[in-house]
Amino acid sequence: FAVVDAAMFQGFLAEGLQRTSAGLGSVIIDSQPLTVAILASIFFGETLGVEGVAGLALGVLGLLLLELPEDALKSVVNSDGADALSALRLEGSLWDSGEWWMLLAAQSMAVGTVMVRWVCKYVDPVMATGWHMALGGVPLLAYSLATEPELYSHLSLSGADVASLLYEAMLSSYDVAGHVYAQVTGFEMPAIAQQIYGFKYVSSTADSAILEWSTTQA
Repeated sequence: FAVVDAAMFQGFLAEGLQRTSAGLGSVIIDSQPLTVAILASIFFGETLGVEGVAGLALGVLGLLLLELPEDALKSVVNSDGADALSALRLEGSLWDSGEWWMLLAAQSMAVGTVMVRWVCKYVDPVMATGWHMALGGVPLLAYSLATEPELYSHLSLSGADVASLLYEAMLSSYDVAGHVYAQVTGFEMPAIAQQIYGFKYVSSTADSAILEWSTTQA
C-alpha cells in the first residue's frame, strides 16, 4: 500500500509536474475515479447504471481531448486515420511526456484507493494513512539522494523553515482525534450493495437526525 499509494503516486506526480502545467496535471490526476469505478466492478462486484457507464465514456473522451496532440484530434475529426497515427508519434520518449507521468500517478492513486478496503481490515485507517506516507517516502528519499546529491550539499534551512515544515507535517492536516463524535441510535440503515460516498450530516433535533449520502448506483 505504501509503495503504490505513496511512493509511486508521489514519485510519478513529481516527475509529471516538471513536464506539464499544474492545471492540466490536476485535471489528469482527478481522472482516477474512472479507474476506481472499473476496479471496484472487477474486485468488489459493484455495478454501474446506464448513467455511470455514460459518465465513464465521457471521462475517457475528456482524457483523450486533453492528452492527444491537436494535430491528431483534427485528423480524427477529418476521418484521416493515417494522419492521426502520424501525429501521435512522439518527438521524444514517452517518458518525456508530462501527461504520461500524471496519468501513471492517477492510476497509482486509483489502485491505492481500491487497496484501502483490504488495508482497513487489518489496521486502523488513520494509522495506515500516516505510516504509508512515512514508509512510502523512504524509497523517494533514497532515489533523491542517489540522483541529486548536489541539492543537499547546498541545502540550508533556518529555524523558521524547520518550524514551517513541522507545522505543515503535523498540524495542518485534518485533526480526527480532536473531534467529539455523536452517536445516533434508534434507526435502521437500509441495505445498500453499492459503495457509499459523500455521507454527511444535514441537521438534527433532540430526538432525530437527517443524514445524506450517495451511492455508485442511481
